[in-house]
Amino acid sequence: QAVVDGLDLDHLCLLDAAEAIMAMTKVSGIGPWTAEVYLLFAAGHPDVFPARDVALQSAVGHALGIDPRPPEKTLIQLAESWSPWRGVASRLFWAYYRELKGRDAAPPA
Repeated sequence: QAVVDGLDLDHLCLLDAAEAIMAMTKVSGIGPWTAEVYLLFAAGHPDVFPARDVALQSAVGHALGIDPRPPEKTLIQLAESWSPWRGVASRLFWAYYRELKGRDAAPPA
């Protein structure tokens, strides 16, 4: 319905991540995690890191020896140093999580 009402998904792909997330989260029912995952998997955005994702928190915590897993704000700070490739880092950490847990963690592409 949001697309019918004027949400231009093609245009979102041209915006920087913060602008695209802001535009998407104005739509009722779309939160920051959903917007970030859309930008990663549908738009191929290279610099999005869904720090609210528990699997990413767990994978980063395990890889970097942070126990308990880092909360969202800490993970956002850690991920800053990976910019402009935070999207690549998120995919790598989801793959790492899959290997740790023996199951897929990333949302289906």
